[in-house]
Amino acid sequence: MRANEPRSAYDEFAGRARRYCCLDERFLHRTRFFAAAALTNTVLAELCAHRARWLCVSPKTIGALAWLGGRLEAVNVDRASCLDREGGAPRWVDISFIEMEQTVVEAVLRGWAEACSPRYRHLINEVDGLLRAVSSGLLPLRCSGNVHRYTQVLRSVATTAGRCPSFAVREDRINIGKALIAQVRRAASE
Repeated sequence: MRANEPRSAYDEFAGRARRYCCLDERFLHRTRFFAAAALTNTVLAELCAHRARWLCVSPKTIGALAWLGGRLEAVNVDRASCLDREGGAPRWVDISFIEMEQTVVEAVLRGWAEACSPRYRHLINEVDGLLRAVSSGLLPLRCSGNVHRYTQVLRSVATTAGRCPSFAVREDRINIGKALIAQVRRAASE
């Protein structure tokens, strides 16, 4: 990590990944959404710790993603507290979590776009650049197993869409979520 990098973003993502792992252990027979969320936060933590990440993502963007992740965690934990009372097949629960979460993301992104369009565009450009870098295997150079799994998911989504997914497109984020859950389910059955 660079000396001037606040350790808090790494700590936030890593802590959130651990909390999602605990939720996954509790609800793995109902949903694998929490395993996918844990993987996403683990990859973000690893990228925070990787020096090459600084080439394409600014501290402001990392801070925005950390803040957004905290907001999503609060929504997801609240929803998890109701999960024991809810019915539904596991795949329906997975999709409902993804759609609920992406509705929140969409509202936040819309608010950011309205409040400061240049800053919003900068955030989208940086996150899209990160998605392209990870999906192409360019970042990080020493690929962890977690980043490798995420790379496979992004490549799959890009192949299906015929282009790299964009953080600005709700359907792309939903497709990433679905592909992450499918990857988690495949890995568990192997």
